[in-house]
Amino acid sequence: MILAWLACAFVAGIVLGSWIGLPLIPLLILAALGTATALLRCRRRGWTAAAVLAMLLLGAARAPGAAGPPGPHDLSYYNGRTVQLSGVVTAEPDIRDTGANYVVTAKQLTAGGKARPISGQLELHLPLSQPLAYGDVVVLSGRLRTPSNAAGTAFRDILARRGIRSTMSFVRVIDRGPSNTGLAGWFVMLRQSIERNIDSWLPEPEASLLIAITLGARSASLGDLAPAFVATGLIHIVAISGIKVAMVAGTMFELARLLRRRFLTLTSALLALWIYVLLTGLTVSGVRSAIMWTLVFISSYLGRTTVTLVSLAAAAAVMVGLQPDLISDIGFQLSTIGTFAIVAFTPPLSRLFSRVPSPFRESLSVTLAAQLGTLPVVAIGFGTVSAIGPIANALVLPLLPLLIIFGFVLGAIGGIPGLAAPLAGVTSALLHFVLTLTVWLARVPAFHTGGPLGVPAIAAYYVALAVIAGWLLRKSNWAPVAQWASRGREVLIAGAVGLTLLSASEAMATTVQPAQLVWLGSGEAILLTTPHRAVLIDGSPHPLALLRGLGSRLLGRSRELDAVIVTDPRGSNITGLRAVIARYAVREVLDVGTEYPSATYAAWRSDLEHRHIPVTALRTGVAISVEGVNLAAIAPDDVCSVPVNCVGMLRIVVGPHTVLLAGSSSAREQREALFRRVPISADTLVFTTTKAHDALFTRRSARSATHVVSLPGSGPSSAAVSTTTRILASR
Repeated sequence: MILAWLACAFVAGIVLGSWIGLPLIPLLILAALGTATALLRCRRRGWTAAAVLAMLLLGAARAPGAAGPPGPHDLSYYNGRTVQLSGVVTAEPDIRDTGANYVVTAKQLTAGGKARPISGQLELHLPLSQPLAYGDVVVLSGRLRTPSNAAGTAFRDILARRGIRSTMSFVRVIDRGPSNTGLAGWFVMLRQSIERNIDSWLPEPEASLLIAITLGARSASLGDLAPAFVATGLIHIVAISGIKVAMVAGTMFELARLLRRRFLTLTSALLALWIYVLLTGLTVSGVRSAIMWTLVFISSYLGRTTVTLVSLAAAAAVMVGLQPDLISDIGFQLSTIGTFAIVAFTPPLSRLFSRVPSPFRESLSVTLAAQLGTLPVVAIGFGTVSAIGPIANALVLPLLPLLIIFGFVLGAIGGIPGLAAPLAGVTSALLHFVLTLTVWLARVPAFHTGGPLGVPAIAAYYVALAVIAGWLLRKSNWAPVAQWASRGREVLIAGAVGLTLLSASEAMATTVQPAQLVWLGSGEAILLTTPHRAVLIDGSPHPLALLRGLGSRLLGRSRELDAVIVTDPRGSNITGLRAVIARYAVREVLDVGTEYPSATYAAWRSDLEHRHIPVTALRTGVAISVEGVNLAAIAPDDVCSVPVNCVGMLRIVVGPHTVLLAGSSSAREQREALFRRVPISADTLVFTTTKAHDALFTRRSARSATHVVSLPGSGPSSAAVSTTTRILASR
């Protein structure tokens, strides 16, 4: 246990040093004297006390000091100025609905006509139409800005913890191609290959959730579902938490033992463990857990037992020693304190819930233990505490090992349809269960702290918790790491749930549904579905929201669209459609076209040509039939130089019902449609703005309409998965 005391003393020294700010030289002298005293003392108690004091002083000496003002060789020194700089994209792109964020490590900067070497990182925001890749060498011209904290989001502080103190948005970019990224680039390519295979077999948001569970992801990748995961205490399943690494490490070690050679078992397990941590991006909690498990594996090889708390203390000390700023990182605090609480409180909680069946008993106990330990940190950092978290975790955590395995297997065999298809079906059912359960449980209100907690209250809470934990640990003889005895039952229960959900999904998919016309909750996107076919009309400026809306409406169907109809050639409508044809097999496209295309529209037509998707010009009189549903274009007559004046309009006939889709067409285009030899009468009119329908609605030919549907247009969806507007459903 000496190692644990020394590690804890070192971490405590860093905390004290960051608070007090003692000078470095005196601390090092005192630490040297303490070390000498420890070596000279023969009595064990005196030796231990001197060594602990020496580590405390060393930790205080290693504490991060106050950062001084940036100098001319720091990138942030030039914030607020227009510069030209060259650098390398050193992180995987963070793709959002509103664009993409890149981390660029600067190498050289030119300001005032003078070039100089520079150091520092910046976050670069670009539109989705201007993609970059990991390792690309770029030249940026624009204004450097200092990040600012927004209401409710400490954006500047978050970036500062990542070493980023500058930002640039929508600047001139010259991409000079990839650089030599070495081993890190290989891991990024492997990760992206796994993501592509998962994307190709699962709809949204199931695909994003499985990628997050398997490889970790930012919560932003879940879009409007992220608050539901936060509210239910399940947000940790989309990050690389200690629980995930423990599951992977335990599985790898058990598989490696089949080699029946101790050294080969050790090296194979360690190699697999660290490959997983590298593949998931070397997160704080992942590295901490990997160090712990490395100590466990080495101890097992040497024939010695290892105590979890000793490994935890050693891992925390190593990480904080290498990066002292981690001591103030909320992720590091949650990971370390949560692991300690799990070790200390899970056994008694499992005995308390002995009547709960396994493996739900273990999941409930682990969640409650972690919540007990991290309660003050969560209350301070997020302002709310999930009331439903233990129940949500008890139901979801037993499925986590199976989902991680399915994620990697699907990522590996995605190119083999015969094997990937059945696995994707089972995985999709499990993920849909997790999503549905999360959204449903998120309706339970969370506890709000009402204000910041005082230092005395936090100190009193953790003193009491430490006393109880010490008593429990001493009573259990500081038990080493143990594995759940119910692993077989986990797999059995998860498999049974998965097969049940798959059967239900198949039953729902084979049920004959009437023809439906549904707004997908984002942009102008409208989906027409018949029992066996689907047509997408228009897109959205928010690709992820559009994909989630499509995935929720086409659940259980093949990933095919019989047609995509484009009535508006502007970039806000086209952006989402580029993501759609990358995920779905599209048989044909009816496109209104434009005389002077934007960069986004030109890229859209290039994508269509590259994928060999046939394109038909959407003109007055062009019509298609989809299982008895007739769609006919009533505008425009020809291509226009001004996109707003050539937005298409459609008349859709579903049995006795008729829908007129005017979208965002201009009043001029609507007036011209009145004089064309095409029927425009309808019982339902659909527009994106109330202003747009005046030209048609006031005419006698359109007054027969009994319903007028006004869509929000290109605004973001508030809940694209659960909020859709049914325009028409045939009987």
